[in-house]
Amino acid sequence: MNIKIIDEQNKNALPGVLVRLTNVKLLKESDEKGLLRFENLCEGEYEVLITFLSYHTISQNIKIDGNKTFTFELSPSVKNIANVNVISERTNTESTMSKIELKGVDLEKTRGLSLADALKEIPGVTTLQTGPTISKPVIQGMHSNRILIINNGIRQEGQQWGAEHAPEIDAFVANKLTVIKGAGSIKYGADAIGGVILVEPNVLPDSAGIHGELNLVGISNGKQGVSSGIVEGRFKKIPLAWRVQGTIKKAGNIKTPDYYLANSGFRERNFSWASSYEWKKVKTELFYSQFNTDIGVFRGAHIGNLTDLARAFNSNEPSIKSGFSYAIDRPKQRVEHELFKSKTDYTIDENSKLSLVLARQYNLRDEYDKDLPLNDSLAALNKPELHYEITTYTADLAYVRQVNENLNSTIGFNTIQQVNTYEGRVFIPNFVNNNYSVYSIHQYKLKKIMFDFGIRYDYEFLKIYKFNSKNELYSPERSFKNVSFNTGFDYKINENISLHLNIGTAFRAPSVNELYGNGLHHGEGKYIYSNENINPERAKAIITGIEIDNFKRLHGHFDVYYKLMDGYIYMKPVFPATLSIRGAFPSFQYEQRDAYFTGVDAWLHYSITDKLKSTHKLNIVRAYNVSDGTYLPYIPSDRIENGLKYEFNNSTYFKESSIDLHVLYVAKQNRVEPLSDYKDAPNAYTLLNADAGTSVHIGKQHYEIGMSVNNILNTRYREYMNAFRYFTDEPGRSFVVRLKYHF
Repeated sequence: MNIKIIDEQNKNALPGVLVRLTNVKLLKESDEKGLLRFENLCEGEYEVLITFLSYHTISQNIKIDGNKTFTFELSPSVKNIANVNVISERTNTESTMSKIELKGVDLEKTRGLSLADALKEIPGVTTLQTGPTISKPVIQGMHSNRILIINNGIRQEGQQWGAEHAPEIDAFVANKLTVIKGAGSIKYGADAIGGVILVEPNVLPDSAGIHGELNLVGISNGKQGVSSGIVEGRFKKIPLAWRVQGTIKKAGNIKTPDYYLANSGFRERNFSWASSYEWKKVKTELFYSQFNTDIGVFRGAHIGNLTDLARAFNSNEPSIKSGFSYAIDRPKQRVEHELFKSKTDYTIDENSKLSLVLARQYNLRDEYDKDLPLNDSLAALNKPELHYEITTYTADLAYVRQVNENLNSTIGFNTIQQVNTYEGRVFIPNFVNNNYSVYSIHQYKLKKIMFDFGIRYDYEFLKIYKFNSKNELYSPERSFKNVSFNTGFDYKINENISLHLNIGTAFRAPSVNELYGNGLHHGEGKYIYSNENINPERAKAIITGIEIDNFKRLHGHFDVYYKLMDGYIYMKPVFPATLSIRGAFPSFQYEQRDAYFTGVDAWLHYSITDKLKSTHKLNIVRAYNVSDGTYLPYIPSDRIENGLKYEFNNSTYFKESSIDLHVLYVAKQNRVEPLSDYKDAPNAYTLLNADAGTSVHIGKQHYEIGMSVNNILNTRYREYMNAFRYFTDEPGRSFVVRLKYHF
């Protein structure tokens, strides 16, 4: 059964509407097109309850005797009409860009994983890894500072340099993960050359009462345990809503098919709270989160001399072996991240709104080398060899106006003020980094076509504080400025098929590590040489595609993209490896070349029958050095995934039960220049994975149970995008059990 929700007055689709089938206790939320679907329902009569803030509630009985589509028109609540700003809330500056969401059952399957690993479920997203426990997202071949992560409306800031600096975000906070692909994010930042990731929590409760959920996850590989809970509510007599959330994780040494990885465990402790208060035309939200983790760094990546390093490159197994242990010893990392956010919306009138978002982020990172200091007094203190602290203040002011029923406009200003300090050995110097930007976005809608245009100006100032070889203070300054734009359209051929085209430019100033970061990059086990002559990256991008929504049993999308990069910055291997007092490490130098990226992202979901469905994903990336016609290094290899899913009939106690099997094939990365790396690209591999889940209803109690098996055949393989592929295989077979309890 399909349901469509629209506004009674202007006939616009309404996203985020809660629809309950009360007699079978099923709950779903409408998507951005106002659509949702209940599957595997028996024929008969159902009671539908539809609720949406500032709209009248609908309670109606409907009769199902086939695959029908029901359309419901919601009428605004008169008593709240002064506060209705639905159109302003729905203004989406990325509407013509390729956007894919991970939510609902698909998101639940990833519970217990890191944010980056959860995002791998989205076509076109892979990961850049450092061992089995640290990963960061890669979109269309780009990662790190070219990907913006917006955590609950705030641009995530931390020490983002390096593959082992994973996003400091608890994935359990998210009720929905959204990936916006392609350059041209005018609202969030001109440096989103690869794309934008939105980590969006659920809206706070709009009705009185207290409820929550408890998530328990067990993972066999690493004997990992995860516990996460949420309690939220709203008061009856005052318009105040609140939420408290926390997560604890613990894992020991990870096992490949043949051996354990020494010192590869981690611990994680996270906490967050949120509240909102409404008074007349003002709505204020507060949010605080804290992320804490201790991560062991695989000992086999820190090697004492050049001879042993060469032997490790040529060996099929690491020289350092271990059994299972939860202990986290040197080398290791300790990371903390705090975020405090306030958001105030002021409704000027029914067509316009002013929004102010202020935030403070604090990021601490301690890095411990493999060996204790030679000085006994220092060794007794067990202090880190490198201690970073980075504090970031952001302010965003936006004016949103619905000019008429077809045109929405947004004008905004944002600023970032950032200070970084360090103690210990030098890698990244102390610095101040300030950014100021203004932007304007306009969206025009007709019946079948949507057009938007945005323009943005950025000014960035960077000042470094370091000592030169003569022990004199050296404070170089750099400033960067740029104008970026983005335009696109979305054309609906019919209710089921739409086409989109987006053209934009992007700009990224070189980061501190690329300009001034010299020395051992501890977590990756690499020795890095910076380049002070690097200039900003400038990108011109085009992405076009087709989206299919429930057309003759088909769902899916197909995107083709092309990005021309002026001054693409990347790390190029330097030979020979570097020998230092801390050991022997592969070495890399930052280079800058003109380049272009092109590729295909495709996803297709086909309903073979009402119960049996197939899923197909394809990701292809090509990246070339324009100046000499060579391939760029460290680009994801081609991958294709095929899956079959069987959905069972609902019964009295079991709902939304399913089982699915997926086969992932990853090709060998043959587009690598000869003798351009310390080790050849690993061979192609195939992984077999399975997942099963159900929702259990006993009286008023509601449980969700799931089980996954990853790498069922215990395949031995190495991944080209893993920094530790020089030394070790990827994890072997792992069983995952998930339990979610609603109360």
